[in-house]
Amino acid sequence: MKKKIIIITTGLIIVSLLLTIGLAQKPRWGKAKWQRAGMLAKLPDLTEEQQNKIEELRLNFQKEMSPERIKVSKLRLELKELLIADKPDLGKINSQLEDINKQRLKMEKARIKHRLEVRELLTEKQRLIFDQYRPGANDFGWRRGGRPGRRAGMSGFGNPWWSDETTRE
Repeated sequence: MKKKIIIITTGLIIVSLLLTIGLAQKPRWGKAKWQRAGMLAKLPDLTEEQQNKIEELRLNFQKEMSPERIKVSKLRLELKELLIADKPDLGKINSQLEDINKQRLKMEKARIKHRLEVRELLTEKQRLIFDQYRPGANDFGWRRGGRPGRRAGMSGFGNPWWSDETTRE
């Protein structure tokens, strides 16, 4: 009987601890959900038809980008293998970097195309607000990770993924 009570009590303690930890976490919103809730909510007089077309474009874009992201991940893993080889071949490393950048450029072009397709659906008044929106930044101009968003140039890429450096000066 005592054994049964100890097991039940221990189980209840574990469950309550897990619930406490789970409830203490902030809700995690996916980027797409945040964009829909944030950006689209700020556009004035968005019709149901516009919302449906934008949602359709967004889903098609996500389907198109999913395999492309996987390709970039594979290319980065291959680069990592080249970097940690006993005798790294600089020519192969440079070639791999070029392949990664070609893939990223392809994705960036698709992202811009998608953004322009969404923009075409908007009225002039809605475009003014849409054009001020910077993807990845919140209302205060801060990017994810707590740093101010970069406004121009290619300097927003940060440290390479293989770098151990975690701070900037």
